[in-house]
Amino acid sequence: MIIYTYNIYRPTGNDTALVLGIVNNPQLRQRINDKIMRQNPNVEQVGFIKTTPPYQLMMAGGEFCGNATRSATFLILKGKSGQIKLKVSGTKQILIAGVDKKGNAWTQIPIPQDIKIFNPMPTISIVNLEGITQVVTPLPPNLSNIKEIGFKLLKQLNLLTTTPAAGATFYQSTPSGIKILPVVWVRDIQTLFCETACGSATAAIGIIKSLNTDKSVVNLPVIQPTGQIINVNVSLSIKRTIKNVTISGPIQSLATGKKILLERK
Repeated sequence: MIIYTYNIYRPTGNDTALVLGIVNNPQLRQRINDKIMRQNPNVEQVGFIKTTPPYQLMMAGGEFCGNATRSATFLILKGKSGQIKLKVSGTKQILIAGVDKKGNAWTQIPIPQDIKIFNPMPTISIVNLEGITQVVTPLPPNLSNIKEIGFKLLKQLNLLTTTPAAGATFYQSTPSGIKILPVVWVRDIQTLFCETACGSATAAIGIIKSLNTDKSVVNLPVIQPTGQIINVNVSLSIKRTIKNVTISGPIQSLATGKKILLERK
C-alpha cells in the first residue's frame, strides 16, 4: 500500500488538490486523481507538486492549468509575498510566479511565440495556449445544458483528442466586467467540468481583447462563475505582438495534510 498526502486550495473557485510529490506514471496519476475526486466531490482538478527547488507542478492529465499553478505557488511560498520559478506540465517554458503583498497569487501564462486568434465562425474565437486550447464564444440563452453544449462545441472543432486540454468558455459583457462560464475537457483523464473558475479562460479573454484593440491590457477583471474576480494583464511588444500574460487573484486554503491509500499494482 502507498500513502499519498495532499492539500486542497480554492483559487477563486476551481477547487484544486495538490499531491505532495511528483508522480511520473500517467496511469498512477489517474488512479490518484480519481480517488481524490471520489473522496472530495468539490475538487475539479488534481496536480502533483515538488516543493523544493527546482519547483515543479505536474497535472494529473499532463495539461497546463493556471489556477493550479497559482495554488502551487501559494503553497510553496506559504502564502507570503515573494517570487519563484516553476516548471509546469503542458509547457517547456519555466514560468515566473509569485504572491503579492496583498496575498494574491499570480503566474505567467505560457504562450506560443506566434500566438494568434483563430475565428472559424463569426461568433467563435480560438486561442491556442501551451497545454490548453480555449474556445471563446458568447453565452447561449439556455444555460441548463451548458456542459453538453460545451462538449459538443469542442467535438465539432476536433479539440477532444488533439490537445491535452480544451475549454469552451462562454462569456457575457456586463458593467462590472466580463463574466465567463468555462467548460473544460482534459483528454488523458477524460474529465469534463463546468469549472467554478478558470485561469486559462481568463487569459484567453485578455489576449483576445489585447489583440483586437492593439493595446496592452492592465488588470482586466474577469468575473468567474463563483462571482469572484481573476485579473489578467497582457503586455504587447513594440511590434504589437503578445509579450507577456499574467493572471492574479486570491487563494483560499481549504484543507492540508489529507491522505489517501492506494494498493500497489
